Amino acid sequence: MRRTAELLRNPHCCPIRLRTLSRVAVRELLVSRLDTQVGKLLVDEYYTTSGGNPLLLHALIDDLTSSAQNLQRPEDLELVAAENYGQALVTCLYRSAPSLTRAATVLAVLGGARSPELVEHLLDREFTSCEQAVQRLTASGMTTPDGQFRHPGAREAVLAGIDGATRTELNLRAALWLYQRAEPALEIACHLLAASRANERWQITVLREATDEALLRQDTKLAISCLELAHAECTDEALRTELTIELAEVTWRDSPSVAMRRILPLQAQLRDRALDHRHSLALAKTLLRSGRFDAAEDVLARLEPSRSARTSTDLYIFDKWLETSYPEFGQRFRGGPDTLPSLVPTTLPTDTEAYLHAIEMLATVLRSDARDEVITVAEETLRDYSVNDRTMEAASTLIAALFYADRTDSVAVECERILAEATKRGAPAWEAVLSSLKAQIAFRQGDMPCRPRRAVSVPP
Repeated sequence: MRRTAELLRNPHCCPIRLRTLSRVAVRELLVSRLDTQVGKLLVDEYYTTSGGNPLLLHALIDDLTSSAQNLQRPEDLELVAAENYGQALVTCLYRSAPSLTRAATVLAVLGGARSPELVEHLLDREFTSCEQAVQRLTASGMTTPDGQFRHPGAREAVLAGIDGATRTELNLRAALWLYQRAEPALEIACHLLAASRANERWQITVLREATDEALLRQDTKLAISCLELAHAECTDEALRTELTIELAEVTWRDSPSVAMRRILPLQAQLRDRALDHRHSLALAKTLLRSGRFDAAEDVLARLEPSRSARTSTDLYIFDKWLETSYPEFGQRFRGGPDTLPSLVPTTLPTDTEAYLHAIEMLATVLRSDARDEVITVAEETLRDYSVNDRTMEAASTLIAALFYADRTDSVAVECERILAEATKRGAPAWEAVLSSLKAQIAFRQGDMPCRPRRAVSVPP
């Protein structure tokens, strides 16, 4: 910049602003470097991706000629934006004013979903507005008029050139700005994950909320990432314990053994500390699934009385789960007639209500109290089930209820459908549960060859 200023003081020098290449000029350059036919076929894609910037266009051509594609077959050629393109884009920024580099950095960090106000907040008054910054980047051929990088490789190249401290700072500032405006937790969490930082209480809260949103979107991987960051950064021991239990709950669908490894260290830590009902029941459920009955009983023995509607719901559903899965343990836990609630609130979240109906149906069938018309309604309900991560347990419970109600023909079809869905979603634990149910149905139907095949298909 200093040398430029010195040159402009010379009376024989004046600045010349170069425009980007037109579509016709891009085609001529492609023809001169490659081939007439290639130029005709690739001009639109190369014009769009380079934005008419000669440096970027030459880099794209270099990437194409360096690739393994056959230039003698122009109709099969595809655009390649690789190392040369990334280096050329970084070179453009290096040669530009620092303000333009800052603008490209902010846009790269924020990604596609962003508000102009947030961009201006992170630009630190380098430009009068977000629109002005985008216009400058568009004029250089780096972005489209709406501020999007012209190729994913462009954003990746900019991000690769940002030092870690700058990237962390921008992501944390973006997260705080979004949090102060009550934006969705998942959007805020993405910036916290990118920064790998969450050492404030509000950040932990946001990550837990984002976990619930991710599970509703059936993105278990993202949910686990949110909880893992919250767990790693949390310094409050009580909260960290709750996060461990929540991590185990979410992890169980992918790997019950990993979930157990998360839980086991808690047993000694919790001897002198009480958990709330929700986390106590979740911990006890995981322990029971692994056959650790004494440890589960110890957790449940420390439950304190509560009159909250949420606790009443959790206890009621847990009691039904014990009745159908671990009846002898359930009798021991129940202890007396007033230990558990006999009524449950009428207003429940949809997935909770679905599971409650399924577990009540299973309990009724196992007591031989289910009427035919109620079982028929259950069959219809299962056929209409939209299966996702939150309803998988309800679906498998309803399958078990219909199996024990001797509706094997109809339930076999639905079990196969839901098993296919579990396989598609990559949920090994539910694959195992549903494969086991399918094997039992096949055995009841007299399909003996099917049973061992199902047993073999259960994931480890």
